[in-house]
Formats: sequence, structure tokens, C-alpha cells
Amino acid sequence: MNIYDVAREAGVSIATVSRVINEKGNVSSKSMQKVNDALKKLNYSPSLLARALTVKSTHTVGVLTIDIRDPYYAAIAYTIEQEFYKRGYNMMLCNTGGSEEKKIEYLNALAQKQADGVIIVGSSFGGGRADDFLKEYAQKIPVVYINGYSEIKDVHFVICDDRRGIELMCEHLLKQGKKHLHYIQDDITFSAYQKRQGFVDALKRHGFPDGNKSITETGAGVNAGYEAAKKIFQTPCDAVVCGEDLTAAGVLKYINEFSIPAVVTGFNNSYLCEALMPPLSSVDNRVGEVACSAVEVLDAILSGKTAAEKTLITPRLVLR
Repeated sequence: MNIYDVAREAGVSIATVSRVINEKGNVSSKSMQKVNDALKKLNYSPSLLARALTVKSTHTVGVLTIDIRDPYYAAIAYTIEQEFYKRGYNMMLCNTGGSEEKKIEYLNALAQKQADGVIIVGSSFGGGRADDFLKEYAQKIPVVYINGYSEIKDVHFVICDDRRGIELMCEHLLKQGKKHLHYIQDDITFSAYQKRQGFVDALKRHGFPDGNKSITETGAGVNAGYEAAKKIFQTPCDAVVCGEDLTAAGVLKYINEFSIPAVVTGFNNSYLCEALMPPLSSVDNRVGEVACSAVEVLDAILSGKTAAEKTLITPRLVLR
């Protein structure tokens, strides 16, 4: 995609497109509308493809999350903002809601506002047009990806070893004498599949060859956890391992309501863990360290220094 394609789509000269993109020279309102319509239709970002290499630093970084209401995303975004503020940068926060169109739109908007770099939080890119767009985007603007992974060139990754975190929790429960573990997968992201595999691997090492039979797939949130618990406890189960604290809260609600003698554990070690009754044991995915590492990687790139392509953070258990 280039300026010639835009000119052809708009039915105007290349010079007219250039004047609109660079906001220089006189252009009639009619021609400007044609060019802007073509830019939108073709998903062409003039800032990304033309200005990004020539404009000086704006000391602004963009952060894309799926849903800032989630405690995990909120904690990550807060730490990133605080750390970049210390370095003299402003932050623009974008909630994609998981929408592919919004991912592209927000990346375009950040490019047009000449953001120096972007941090993507969570496995918000999973293929399709958004991934294709990100491939082109990362060639022009530095991108750091938190807790997601792909083969996209020029993207740097900071990842908590979620797979190991679930393994550690399962091993703890098995050592405590639990014999009927069940896992709830509440998403379809890179992180969610890593957690699922950690559960399967841990059970296999302890003599349970097919952990997949002890996995329930559901949506995210408290209600989803509660509904999943209804199905799980139709068969023997003395421990439920969850991939999120919110999901675990729903399971715990069910357990308390029906006085079921089972243990439930969460993931993220969010503030919810202390508020629940009983308090929730959880995998601490070290949100602060992950966020700080992502800031350090992006800051190094923006400073012209060498940065690690992949940073792996080891989680730990917080038992309550």
C-alpha cells in the first residue's frame, strides 16, 4: 500500500494526496474528503508510512489493552504510566475490547499522533488482518508485546512463564494430597493455552496421563466461574485450578453456597484474593516486574540501545 494506491482510489493526483497527508498547501474541501475517505477505506496511515521516520520524538507512548476494567490490565497500565512518566513520557491508553477493527484503528491513531513506541498488553493479536497490520507497523514504530507471542519480526516480547505458574500450583495441590484436580480455561489467548498446557504437564508427571479430560472451557468473569463449577462438581473434584482470579471467585462463590469440601486457586494474585473468604491462593505473575521490564525494553529501543528480543519472568505462588 502506497501513496499511488490512495491517489488512484480517491481519483486525485499524487500531489494532492501528499498535500493532505503532510497538511501543507491548498486543497479543496471536496478533494480533501476524497483523500480522507480513501485513506480510511485502504487502512492507510500516512503517519505510519510517511512521517514516522522523519518526525522527532513526541515523548509519547501508546498502550493497547483489551479491557482496562480487568485488575491485571489495570495494574500493568498503571505501572507503565508511572515508569514512563519518570522518564519524561506521556502515555495514551487504548482499550480494544478484543475487536480486530479497533486494534487496527488504534494503531493507526497512535501512528498519526506520532507516538514514539507502543506496548501491547495481553494476547490481543491472534491472527487475521490485525496481525498483518502489526507486521508492517513494527517495521516503523517500536513495539513491545506483554504476555503474548507471535513470529512477527521486529517485535520485542516480555512474557511471564504462565505455563510454569500453573505447574507450580498443581504440584503444590498434589503434594497436599489432592487427587481430583480440575482446570478452568476461560480464554483462547496465547497465555490461556500456556496455562492449560501447564496443567496437563503437571498431571502427567504425577501419573495422570490425560489431563485434558479434567478441563472445562468457559468465558471470563465471576459468573462464568460459577456456571463452570456447576458442571465440574457433578463428578469427583477436590481442587479447582483457575487461570484468573475473577474466575476463581465465581467457583469459590459456588463452593461456599453449597458447602463443598474443595479448594480453589486463582492466577494473577490480584487484590481480590485477600477480599474473598477464604482468602484465595494464587499464582503471582509479577505484574510490576513484567511492566517495568517492558518499559525498560521500549526505553532502550527509543534510546538507540540494544534490547532483548524476549524477556521471560518466572512466576511464584502466594499461598493463603
